[in-house]
Amino acid sequence: MDRYYTHEARAYDVLSELQRKQIPIFYGAYTLDIPVNSSEARTVRLILIEYIPGVSMQQVNPKDFSQHDRQEIMKSVIDFESLVYERDILLQDLSPRNVMMAEKSYADPERSLVFIDFDSALFNRGKYEREPIIDNKNLLLGQWISPLLRWKNRSMALQFTLWIDWDLQRWVEAEYAHTASTITPEMRESYCRRTNTASS
Repeated sequence: MDRYYTHEARAYDVLSELQRKQIPIFYGAYTLDIPVNSSEARTVRLILIEYIPGVSMQQVNPKDFSQHDRQEIMKSVIDFESLVYERDILLQDLSPRNVMMAEKSYADPERSLVFIDFDSALFNRGKYEREPIIDNKNLLLGQWISPLLRWKNRSMALQFTLWIDWDLQRWVEAEYAHTASTITPEMRESYCRRTNTASS
């Protein structure tokens, strides 16, 4: 439990510039000792964040959204994940239940989706915590990695399957074609090799 608490608090610290935008405002992490009886106390850890009025993606029916709208939503998800990954954080629990669709009366146009729940986040891109089957010796820390390398693999979007009824690989290739020039041979060798190893 302490691990989840510390990882969540640290994630908000590392992603501080995204607060008020893609993630809630972080007000602080606290530890309280609550008396259980006259001789014992229970330690309770809590994190206080901004309340986001709205519903999660899990609470709505994807069929109520046009394909164009769902593609815009998925692009926001991919853009956010890529931005967080650039800061060397691997989101293990990126899923519809952790993506809030903020009420229009509350959110500005740039804040329609707000991402929450980072207690399972891995730092240094999970370099020291991933399964050994994955070659993680060269994760190119601190560099932005194009979704062309990481999101064409449908396993990245597995949690969002109900939202995607199009050819994901072709869509990613078209949507992020403008990022192809950012891909270095080292990136291609490292990420393509690791994807192939993980899927074999």
